[in-house]
Amino acid sequence: MTTHRRPGLALAAIGLSFIALLAACDRHQPPKPAPHRPAPANTQSAPAPAPAEEPPPAPAPTFGTFGSAGAAASALHAGGYILCLRHGKTDQGVQDTQGTNFDDCSRQRNLSAEGREQAAQLGKQFAGAKVPIGDVLSSPFCRNKDTAQLAFGRFTLDPAIIGDTPDAVAKLRTLLGTPPPAGKNTVIISHQKAMTACTGDDLYLFVEGATLVMKPRADGTSEMVATIQPEDWPLLVEAAGKLP
Repeated sequence: MTTHRRPGLALAAIGLSFIALLAACDRHQPPKPAPHRPAPANTQSAPAPAPAEEPPPAPAPTFGTFGSAGAAASALHAGGYILCLRHGKTDQGVQDTQGTNFDDCSRQRNLSAEGREQAAQLGKQFAGAKVPIGDVLSSPFCRNKDTAQLAFGRFTLDPAIIGDTPDAVAKLRTLLGTPPPAGKNTVIISHQKAMTACTGDDLYLFVEGATLVMKPRADGTSEMVATIQPEDWPLLVEAAGKLP
């Protein structure tokens, strides 16, 4: 007796065998690598760089609008300037407690030994630079009087040079705008605070022993021309040696 298989069952058996084969192959496949995903962006912004500090103001040229030691020596030799010399070096830790008695030097900030030597040296350098001196006016403080005496051997007191009141500042401004006699320069032995009040400038270069050069104008005001440091005077002396 011949057995006849149904075609549908045979096909089903073949399909099941094929599925089993595919499953076996799949089990032997290497695992697929995980897809690459970019790292999440940092949502926190980087800190802003600290702002650069403002540089300090550049100091004026050594001889200001003169431009050179030679030009400064020539101009000062011709005269016509107000030379505001700040008193010599002092002990900054000492307070002034003299009140209105400016003859009492024991209660004032006085010249140090270095300041006295500095004042005497400045007098020699003014002479060596051939700077003709007319009037020498001084604040009544002992450090100013001593600077004037050691440098120039003479002075006239003027309390307005302290510049401690509006009236004093007004008078000091008048002095700064008053032309000296022809061929001369006026010297004023002054203070930083007084000159700051007169000029409106902080005058950070007007250290003890420095000279602020002012040029009187025709309208009675004055122009700040230069600040000469104590260590700059040898250059003026050298330049003055070349003057005709």
